[in-house]
Amino acid sequence: MKIKEIMVKKYPYIVLPNSRENALEIMRKNKVDFLPVIDENTYTLKGILTLKSFFENPDETQVALLVQKNIVTIDEESEVKDSIQKMLKNKVRYIIVTKDNRYKGVLLLKHIISRVIARMNIKESIKNVYRNSVFTIWDQTPLFVAFKIMELAKTYVLIAINNKLTPSGILTLEDIARYCEMIKSETKSLLSAPSETEEWEWNVQTIVYIAKNQFTIPKDKKVYDAMSKKIVPVNKYISISGCAKIMARYNYSQLPVLDVEGNLIGIIFDEDLLKASLNYL
Repeated sequence: MKIKEIMVKKYPYIVLPNSRENALEIMRKNKVDFLPVIDENTYTLKGILTLKSFFENPDETQVALLVQKNIVTIDEESEVKDSIQKMLKNKVRYIIVTKDNRYKGVLLLKHIISRVIARMNIKESIKNVYRNSVFTIWDQTPLFVAFKIMELAKTYVLIAINNKLTPSGILTLEDIARYCEMIKSETKSLLSAPSETEEWEWNVQTIVYIAKNQFTIPKDKKVYDAMSKKIVPVNKYISISGCAKIMARYNYSQLPVLDVEGNLIGIIFDEDLLKASLNYL
C-alpha cells in the first residue's frame, strides 16, 4: 500500500510571518497538535510548529523562532511499511509527505492504525505489548500542576483517577491546550543614569513599561475540567487488530488496560501497536 492512499491531503498548515495567537487558534479549531510551515509562493516545506513548543516557550512572540526545522519527511510514492519504520526510528507520531520537495500532506500514526493495522486481522493479543507502568493523577489536581507532571515525566498523557482510585478520565496535552489563555502582562523596569551635575543631586531614572502576551494555564482549572471523561478500557487478551479497531472507533491514541476485576494494570499506546504490526507486514 502506498502512502498517498492513506495520507491526509487537506491537513491544515501555516505560512510565515504569522502570530502565535493565530497558530494556536488554527490548532484548536482543527484539533491538531502541530502545523506544517509552508512557503506561500513555492509550497515548499519550511518546518513544523508544534503545540509543545508553545508550552516550552511561553514568552516567545515570534512564531518563526518556534519553528522546528529538523523534521521527518517521506515521498508520497513510498510504501506504508517504510513510513512505519521511519516513525519508529525517529520516535514521531506523524511524517510530512512531500513530492519533489513540495508539501503534499501528512501521514498520521492514527491513520495507519485505522486504515492498516485494524484491517490486518492480527490475532496476537496485546499481553506482551501493553505497558504495565502508567502515569496517573488525581482528577482534582490543578491543571497547571498536571502539566508540570507531564513535563517532568516526559509524557503527553495521564490517566486520571477519582477518590475511589478507579480511572475517571484521560488527560492529554491537547486537552490542556484547550484551556490555555493568552494573557497580556506588564512589567516595570527602572533605568538609572548618573547625574552630570552636582554630586548631591538625585540620579535620573526612567520608568519603562514592557507589555507582552504570555501563554498560561488558568490556576482555577482542574484535571477534571479538561480531561476526556469517556473511558474505553481493554483487557490484555484483546487482539492487536481488535485493539486498533477500538482506537480507531473512538479516535483515541491510548487505552487503559484493566484486569477482570476492573483494576488498572497498564496502558496501550498506538505506537505499541505500530511496533507489533511490523512482524505481519
